[in-house]
Amino acid sequence: MALITSKGIVFKTVKYSESSIICDIFTEALGLRSFIISASKSSRTKTNLIQVMNILDLVFYENDADKIHRIKECHLHYFYHHLQTNILKSSIGTFMMEICRNTIKEQEENEALFDFLYHWFTTLDAWEGKLAFYHIKFLLDLSNFGGFAPHNNYSPEHSIFELESGDFISESNHSPFALDEPISLLLNQVLSANLEQLNNLSASLHDRNQLLDALIRYYQIHVPGFKAVKSLDILRVVIE
Repeated sequence: MALITSKGIVFKTVKYSESSIICDIFTEALGLRSFIISASKSSRTKTNLIQVMNILDLVFYENDADKIHRIKECHLHYFYHHLQTNILKSSIGTFMMEICRNTIKEQEENEALFDFLYHWFTTLDAWEGKLAFYHIKFLLDLSNFGGFAPHNNYSPEHSIFELESGDFISESNHSPFALDEPISLLLNQVLSANLEQLNNLSASLHDRNQLLDALIRYYQIHVPGFKAVKSLDILRVVIE
């Protein structure tokens, strides 16, 4: 049984018994894997570090992908300065993590996806700009890894976004998946902007919520088994 050294991002923790927990960690080396940790005194440091969103340095025993692994060593790789204490950043991070759990299932190496998640969570921690569109841009960029990214073919002639096809179309044709033109335009603006440019983007809370709801529906259409997003209600309360 080989030992694997890898960074990992904690996706989920569940109490398994009075003396152990099971956690899902997206590892840089092997993708999403499940681990069991005994809650003994000798393992207390590990259990304290195994918190959702934490980025860890791991040494664990390799096992079949569908089996539960055991962690030999565990250390904090990145220390969050704001993400877990700032209510707005924490709410956005919790939302992003729930989207990850709903979307990412692969049990194989995907260094590009790991680097993407590492960048988005550490950037959120250090971000000093506006956060109104941060989670919306995250949804759009993450969809690239699932192969269902919106096709940004917006033009005056193609100004309506259709959720099922993922394209901007010329007219709604009474499609139940067609967005209103103002929300379609806002989608185009977010798609076309990088994180820095999002600081200059302006829209009402109503329109941003409309776009967020549309993108959640977009994920539900394109990701099999996508569940209701429980953290969405809290996010709506704290974000302005």
